[in-house]
Amino acid sequence: MKQGTVYMITGAAMGIGAAAAEYVVELGGRVAVCDIDEAAGRALCDRLGEAAQFIHLDVRKPEAWESAAERAWEIFGRVDVLVSNAGVAFGGDCHELPLEKHRASVEVNLLGPIYGMHYLIPKFLEQGSGHVVNVGSFAAFSPMSGLGIYSATKHGLRAFTHSSDIELKDTPVGVSLVCPSAVETPMLKDMAERDEGVIVFTQKPMPPRKMAEAIVRAVEEKRHEVLVPGFLGAVLRIIGLFPALLKKSSAKAIEQGRVEAEKRRQSKS
Repeated sequence: MKQGTVYMITGAAMGIGAAAAEYVVELGGRVAVCDIDEAAGRALCDRLGEAAQFIHLDVRKPEAWESAAERAWEIFGRVDVLVSNAGVAFGGDCHELPLEKHRASVEVNLLGPIYGMHYLIPKFLEQGSGHVVNVGSFAAFSPMSGLGIYSATKHGLRAFTHSSDIELKDTPVGVSLVCPSAVETPMLKDMAERDEGVIVFTQKPMPPRKMAEAIVRAVEEKRHEVLVPGFLGAVLRIIGLFPALLKKSSAKAIEQGRVEAEKRRQSKS
């Protein structure tokens, strides 16, 4: 990474976003730490020093995006990379999940990144360079029982990301999608405690640092899509093409995930 490269990261106060901010600063970059949680965001910036500056951002609000982008350019003079990482996951059967949670999922996981691209891509084009990284999920390939709306938003995000990538192919702006399996984050901890979306516990969660490295690699290598881990992602991508196979494999995965989630709860009690 070039020294002084500026990353603007959403959902940066904790989890993947915080790990990415830390990694960027470690590599000599600068970071706009964007989050709705001001206390946690400022605490992270205090730890990272002057290379990190907090910007309050509620990704659900277009006007907040416009203001945050202007503030980032005001502070740093430029932004080189936008990482849309903010996300929510609510577990429950599709027909039983409260409508407000369906709405929140769409607003944060899908509309948030769309708003970000709407406001930053024109700035990148005017600047003559820039890169967008949207954080997806393996749920973008293989719909997950108990996480229907989460899967839907990640499917939508993948489609929007790659559509934009195609549209921008003859420009200096790059677009990448980075899709992980389970990551050890506060979101995952909450899901275990609520006994929701247990299918995600089928695989051992990876540390956020691994995702941070994948995000930077996607930018440096100008990758269209990065799966973390790659082999498992490729398998799920294939399974997702066949609904009957998906339905059959899901039953076993749910049972295994329930066992692992219970083990997790017992070890932390």
